[in-house]
Amino acid sequence: MFAATRIGLLKNQASGQASGLRIVGTASADGMGGATVTMPAGCQIGDTVVLFVLAYIDKATAVTPTITTSGYTIQQVASFGARNDLHTKRFTSGVDSAVAVTAPTSARCVCLVHVWRGVNAATPMDVEPTRNVGSMYPPAITPVTQQAVVLAMGGGGDSSSVIPSEPPGYSNAVARAPLTGSSYARAILVSKVWSGSGAEAPPLLATASTNYAGAITAALRPE
Repeated sequence: MFAATRIGLLKNQASGQASGLRIVGTASADGMGGATVTMPAGCQIGDTVVLFVLAYIDKATAVTPTITTSGYTIQQVASFGARNDLHTKRFTSGVDSAVAVTAPTSARCVCLVHVWRGVNAATPMDVEPTRNVGSMYPPAITPVTQQAVVLAMGGGGDSSSVIPSEPPGYSNAVARAPLTGSSYARAILVSKVWSGSGAEAPPLLATASTNYAGAITAALRPE
């Protein structure tokens, strides 16, 4: 269902060269009123957590989730009936065993995690993350640093119960689609090594109601 947790060098699909960024592992959780995600095995001081949170009330206004685990920085928000948040945290003095998220009891929280090694300590985001609302169609982004890793993520409510899968060219998918009221809270987070030239325009990640969906594209800068 999900990509296997592993430590490994990403490959640039265009050049075949290894990226300086390495995926340590992925994890996910969901729940009504919040969720707690257990970190994947093998995390170390210096690793960076990418946390994507979908907060969704069945066919209602989006709500704001709260990260109760300390140290997370919000990088981008796409809110349009469903709230989509991107957060990051670098492990500096210790490694968290989990990250906890809370929201109103009526809201479903879907929390997706990537843990990366080799992210730039001073500037984890290579360029400003971009957002789109009304669909799970992440906008284009143009990194500036060779071997940057593009992150594409989206979430929203839909009648389909199918868990989203990674689009062609992307990997490290982590996704969920729990039933929430009369619809499903579908969310996915994937990655791809930037080609090194021009914009990266991710494809549609999954269907969702145009009234309850959003998407974010970001790029991690290597050391």
